[in-house]
Amino acid sequence: MFETIEGDLATTRDYCLKDSSITLDDLKLYEDPEQLPENQACFYKCLYIQTKIVGPDGKVDVDALEVLPGLDKSKFGEVKKCVEDFDKVVTCLDMRKIAKCIDLAVTV
Repeated sequence: MFETIEGDLATTRDYCLKDSSITLDDLKLYEDPEQLPENQACFYKCLYIQTKIVGPDGKVDVDALEVLPGLDKSKFGEVKKCVEDFDKVVTCLDMRKIAKCIDLAVTV
């Protein structure tokens, strides 16, 4: 899903890949977000902070998720409700909880 993005988002993706010491090939979809390895969780944390999906306070801005590829925008209500139950992103592994919410809208 991240292979086809272009422009500023691609630049951010590449920065976060390098920052997390992983490659595009390392990124996989997991049926269970709890299986998301820490290095991939760190990639997502970096990406979400850089794109302002996660603010400086660690709070998730669900509406900002629209920049991500492969999401069904009609399911954002479910995602928003799920994220409301989540406090904030502090560590990389907190991204597992966010990934569970985002999985509700993944189309790929």
